[in-house]
Amino acid sequence: MSPAGFVRGVFDRDKPLAWTGAWMLLQAALFVVLMPFDDRTIVGIDPWVKPFKFCVSVGIFLWTLAWFLPLLWISARFRGFLSWSFSLLMIVEVGCIVLQSVRGTRSHFNFETGFDASVFSVMGLLIALNSVLLGTVLVLFFVHSGDLRGTYLWGIRLGLLVTLLGTAQGGLILGHGQHVVGVEDGGPGLPFVNWSVEAATCASRT
Repeated sequence: MSPAGFVRGVFDRDKPLAWTGAWMLLQAALFVVLMPFDDRTIVGIDPWVKPFKFCVSVGIFLWTLAWFLPLLWISARFRGFLSWSFSLLMIVEVGCIVLQSVRGTRSHFNFETGFDASVFSVMGLLIALNSVLLGTVLVLFFVHSGDLRGTYLWGIRLGLLVTLLGTAQGGLILGHGQHVVGVEDGGPGLPFVNWSVEAATCASRT
């Protein structure tokens, strides 16, 4: 399948998820354009790097869901609920990250003001809700997978499971109280993405 054919297929299968994913990818392109013109830094990193990374990953996540959700044998109403819920949760989640970048401050682990703490708490709640919905989708692919069979079905199931395990790892990092485990925040990292080159476990550090 060609890239254009894939994109058409995504929009044919689930328009809310498709349009939300497209909006995320459009924002990612915008943030790349903004990077050279903003000399601010947040924990030593360009403030638009983190929104860029989240928009790309969320865009891929939503387009993947748009492709797979219609394969479930569930009611159109329930599928619509899942579709709109994932879309709205990610719009607000990324919106919080962008807001904090605009303000020139950290989105995660930021308790400097009551507002910053509230933003971080909202983000945590949204990801928890997203995880519950994603777990629901995983269960549905075990009980309402229709005529899907073999490696294709198991590829979907295992992909969802790995995503949930990655979210659980994020929860462990949250419990640790900073972006990295084993060293302090703000140390040396890989070019652009700035993932720690010293820590045993790491996440995006702004």
